[in-house]
Amino acid sequence: MQKNKRFLEIVSIFLILVTIAMMYIANIKMVFTMDDLYYQTNLVTGKALSNISDIIESQIWHYFHWGGRTVAHFLLQVTLLCGNDFANVTNVICTAILVLIICMCAGKIGSWNALFTTSLLVILNANWSQTLLWEAGFANYVYTTIFILFFLYQYLKVLEAPEQKGLQGITLWIIPLGLIAGWTNENMGPSLWVLTAGIIFYFYKTHKKIHIWMIFGNITCLIGSVFMIVSPGNQERIAANYSDVTYGWKMSVFLRFNNMAYALFVYLLPTVLVLLIMTTCYCIALKLKLRKTDIVLMAGTILSFGAMILSPHYPDRATFGTMVFMICTIVHMMSSIRELRKDLKIAVLPVICFCWLGMIFRFLNILCRYQV
Repeated sequence: MQKNKRFLEIVSIFLILVTIAMMYIANIKMVFTMDDLYYQTNLVTGKALSNISDIIESQIWHYFHWGGRTVAHFLLQVTLLCGNDFANVTNVICTAILVLIICMCAGKIGSWNALFTTSLLVILNANWSQTLLWEAGFANYVYTTIFILFFLYQYLKVLEAPEQKGLQGITLWIIPLGLIAGWTNENMGPSLWVLTAGIIFYFYKTHKKIHIWMIFGNITCLIGSVFMIVSPGNQERIAANYSDVTYGWKMSVFLRFNNMAYALFVYLLPTVLVLLIMTTCYCIALKLKLRKTDIVLMAGTILSFGAMILSPHYPDRATFGTMVFMICTIVHMMSSIRELRKDLKIAVLPVICFCWLGMIFRFLNILCRYQV
């Protein structure tokens, strides 16, 4: 038995190393393109970025003339300033960090869980190359989701184990973390604020106390969300992109709901189906109980999806954060099945391996495309 366990661990580690290598090569093949070329310049002068001052000047202009995603685009410009080699390495490292935080939210860190999570991030992704490889997309979705999940994780820990008070010095560092997490993108920031407010209310209702850091984090998350949404540049961008399109209110309402339906039944459908199937097997067939964390993450899925009704455009890559919330719950259920049902522990490994093959196929597809 011990021999088989060791063999399976070796296999999982080997597959992880192959994944890291493939991801790094794919990043090398995906050179800076589209928006990357624009953000490589000082947005005020039009000259190539040369230092942090250029980035600060660019982001001030950007906030007032194009959009409020200051955190994402600041990180994007820092990465672009450092060059291709830095971006390639950083993308692989940050993907690994995201996988780690998803596993933390799922409640179990392990090689097979990491492998499963990484595979899902690719095969369930509506546009995996523009979120995991393209630098502008990576900054807007992977960088920001790391901050979002790490911030939310502090509240989820207390939700599951009320006796915990938080990490060392959390009252101080939760303040900037909340500001950054709220200032990420338009649907995830406000959803995060609502989720943490709900956790605070539940915690007080059940334990008649609230940790002060929970309040500070929630307030700064709200402040970050407000700063992002009220950016004067948002209105200028919308006016520039939709100035030539005039609809009556009925057609506008129809198009908004059509965008939402398209996102649900096209972009998010594979993830939703996997979540529904896993939940059915987990709760009904195996009679296992979901955690409070899973309920929060499902609520976050609905909130982050529903918030997009306010946007005139719902691109496929904008579903990334919503997908990640669902993946956290899917990974938790899969890991729990492996732990609680010894008869199914080995049976689920072929499923994980098949998902891994699906991910590797996509990597190979990208590599072959750039070889032609």
